[in-house]
Amino acid sequence: MKKFVISLIIASSFSSLAKAEMIQNANTAFQASIKPLTTEILNEIAPISATPKPKTTTFKNQNQSSTFEGFQIGVGAGILGGGNVQLGYRIPQRGHNFWKNRFGFRIEYNTWKPFESMIEEETIEIDDNEFSAQITGDNFGALLDFYPFGNTWGLGNFRISAGYYSGDFSLSGNLTKHANETFTMDNILGQELEYKVNGTATLTANLDYDVKGPYAGIGFDTALFGGLKLYFDAGVVFTDKPILTSDISGNATMEVFTENGTSLGTASVDAKDNELIQDLLYDTIGQYQDELDKITKEYFPMVKLGFLYRF
Repeated sequence: MKKFVISLIIASSFSSLAKAEMIQNANTAFQASIKPLTTEILNEIAPISATPKPKTTTFKNQNQSSTFEGFQIGVGAGILGGGNVQLGYRIPQRGHNFWKNRFGFRIEYNTWKPFESMIEEETIEIDDNEFSAQITGDNFGALLDFYPFGNTWGLGNFRISAGYYSGDFSLSGNLTKHANETFTMDNILGQELEYKVNGTATLTANLDYDVKGPYAGIGFDTALFGGLKLYFDAGVVFTDKPILTSDISGNATMEVFTENGTSLGTASVDAKDNELIQDLLYDTIGQYQDELDKITKEYFPMVKLGFLYRF
């Protein structure tokens, strides 16, 4: 019996070893058959995975620009121009094109209307005489801007401007003199007479400019924050010389006395009807016009300062 059991155990062991050897041989055969196919697949995949993906760079300022990029709006004030409102456009930078960032254009409106009431209310008193002034005028302008330095840092916002303006400008002054004076003068008979004058006279002078003609100037704008900028312009409009006109109005009473104080009568004088006063006025206007022609030229100066926002 013992021999039978031992024989059965030995037979079972040989059977297990045989099955294990068969499984190992099958696994080796399977790996040998699949290895060429696996190698071929890896060779196909390797170049694809080794090739780097191209990087996509997005330039926001160039490819995703705003619809209003380059447009600008500004407000300011100027000498001999008054309030300034402007709309414009500067061609944005595109790539490295030399001309793209070097041109722009503007349309402007200058007017003294916002300041007229403030100026009229100011009356200056000089030795009991009253002086007041008034400034009126407005003009339109169309300008072409050239930025010679493109987008160069520090110099890129310097510009040379040319264009045309059309409008007018008027400066008027009123001098009101209150007369209450006494003076002596000899009459045609050689008698010394005393004159007492009491009245009021107003002298008005107007300086008129016809602001129509070509414009040439320079300017720049400098960034504050975001799209907000400070702008400055200085130039001249080539036009005619100003014209000076004047007028006098007023009434006065004049009483005449002899040397011993006897009244010879009272007379009323109207400046507009008095030939002597009018002749004196026209002579004075002629002298001032001659002096004005010497110091003024055939151009109208314009200086502007303000803020603009460029998209």
